[in-house]
Amino acid sequence: MNNYPLDEYSASSKTTHIKAGDEIFVYAIYCPITNDPFYVGKTASPQQRLESHVINHPYCRGIAEMDEEYTFTMRIIERWARNQYQASRETYWVLRLLEQGHELTNSIFPSRLPPQWVEWLDSICIARGWVNNKTRNNRVLNLPKYRSGE
Repeated sequence: MNNYPLDEYSASSKTTHIKAGDEIFVYAIYCPITNDPFYVGKTASPQQRLESHVINHPYCRGIAEMDEEYTFTMRIIERWARNQYQASRETYWVLRLLEQGHELTNSIFPSRLPPQWVEWLDSICIARGWVNNKTRNNRVLNLPKYRSGE
């Protein structure tokens, strides 16, 4: 397994774009205050995707409202040739970072996970003290709401 991050990108309100290539990147976006990851995703265009998150993600907007000087960082966790990318890699990294104790804002779709990954998710939820009895039946698991028991 690669040590991460492989590359870093940052974005503020005045960032220039780089051209998307033939690769798919799995990334984590880091909070400029805590330097902890808060979102995992995939993209073919890291800089543009980060800029989109900075403008549109509620977590980013909330921090930007506090102080315009914050710069968000995207760290590339994995890099794949477009024709070799496996869709499960993004979910793998969501689960792995959750297991490491990070507070992510992703949504997870338990009904789309292999059974062993649902068990992995259940074990993370139990270990973290989150409400657990909904996991297998939820079509979408919104992590911030799930943590609060909604």
